[in-house]
Amino acid sequence: AIERGRVDEAMASANDARGLAASDPETLGDIDLLVGRVLLQRNQWDDALKVLAPVLSPGADRFRQLQALTNLGYGRVRANRYDEALSYLERALALSEFEGTQVYATAMGNAGICYSRLGIFDRALRVQNRAVEIQRSQGSAKALVEALGSLGNTHVLAGDPRAALPFLQE
Repeated sequence: AIERGRVDEAMASANDARGLAASDPETLGDIDLLVGRVLLQRNQWDDALKVLAPVLSPGADRFRQLQALTNLGYGRVRANRYDEALSYLERALALSEFEGTQVYATAMGNAGICYSRLGIFDRALRVQNRAVEIQRSQGSAKALVEALGSLGNTHVLAGDPRAALPFLQE
C-alpha cells in the first residue's frame, strides 16, 4: 500500500499489525519504521519523530536505526531542509558496518543531494559515486536510476554538464 501511494490503507494495515504483534518487539520496530515512513509522506514530521523515537533509542537494532535515520533525512530533503537532513543522514552514514547495503547507499545518495545543494561538490560527488557503485551491486534498477540521476544533477550544479552526460544517459 505504501509503494502504491495508498497511505490511508497502509496506516490501517499498520495499526492492525501493531495489535497482532504486541508481544514481538522486533516486529513492532518494523511496524514503527513503516508508520514513520507514511507519516513522513504525509508531512507529519512531529508524529513521525514520536513513532521513530524507540527505533532511534540507544541499544535499538542498528539496522533499523539506519533505516529510520535515512527516512528522516529524506523527509527533510523533500522539504528542502538540507542542513537538517544532513544531521540525520550523517548519523546514518556513521553506521558504516552497513555500507554495502541498499539502505546505506540511499543514505549516501541523499547526503550527496544535500551536499550539492549546499555547494559542497567534492563531498557530494564522492558519496554519490560510492552510492552508484553500491546500487549497481545490489541490482535494484529503480535505486540505481535514482542514484545515477542525482550524481548527474550534482555534476550539472557543480558547473560540469559534460561530466553529467554519461550518468544521465545511463
